[in-house]
Parts: sequence; C-alpha cells; structure tokens
Amino acid sequence: MIIYADTSALAKLILLEEGTAEMRQLSGNSERTTSVAIAYVELHSALAAAVRAGRVPPDSRESTALVLEQIWSEVYEVAVDDPLLRQAARIAGEMRLRAYDAIHLAALIEGGDTDEITFACWDVDLRAAAQELGYRLFPIEGSA
Repeated sequence: MIIYADTSALAKLILLEEGTAEMRQLSGNSERTTSVAIAYVELHSALAAAVRAGRVPPDSRESTALVLEQIWSEVYEVAVDDPLLRQAARIAGEMRLRAYDAIHLAALIEGGDTDEITFACWDVDLRAAAQELGYRLFPIEGSA
C-alpha cells in the first residue's frame, strides 16, 4: 500500500498526539510513504510550535528533531515545481483550499490514481477535497 501523508499525518509520527499509534501502524504496514517537499518545513514548524507550547520539553527538542530527520529520510518526496504549483493554484480556487493544502492535494494527485493511494490526513477541509476526488482516507471517516 502507498500512503500519501500530509503534514498533519507526518507530525503524528514525530509528536505524541491523538492518532499517533494509528499513523505509526499505517506507516509500518505501507510499502511507501509519500509527501510534498514543503511538508519538511511544515514539520519543523510544528516541532518548534510543540516546544513553545510545552508539548515537547526543550531538552527533548534535539532528539525529536533527529526523529523528524529519520522519518523524513524515509519519505518519498514530491518536488515542488512549476506544473505542481499551477495545478495547486487551480485546485485552491476550485476546492476552496488554503495554499499549502492545495499543494498537498496537487502532490497527492501527481502521486497516482485513487485506487493506488491512501490519503493520511487529519485536516477536515483537505480530507473533504481528497474524498471528493475519490481517494481512500485514513483515518476512516468518523475517526478523524
């Protein structure tokens, strides 16, 4: 199984939060995890926010950052290029998505057909857009 993980899903592999166990199990059972290059920056931002909020102790920041780097090294990275950005711009308007969500959706579409990929995501608007396109969602509806 191939999974496309947006940042909300990838963060669960790094930070302890609701959905972490489920995402770790899904990731462990997949043949490949894919995400778009901007997720790397978003993950570092999420880690910094977790430290500021006290969810990650300051003395654990460095070890958590190493976990982030290990997780990211195993992600098949979709490059952000002009065609992807143009598709994301179209998607943003048509599906009423925020900019980075539209980039994630464009990368998901580039990643393969709806029957080949499971979309791991906890963002309500992005999940709805992917579902409208026919992608399988994780977590299953009702447990997000």
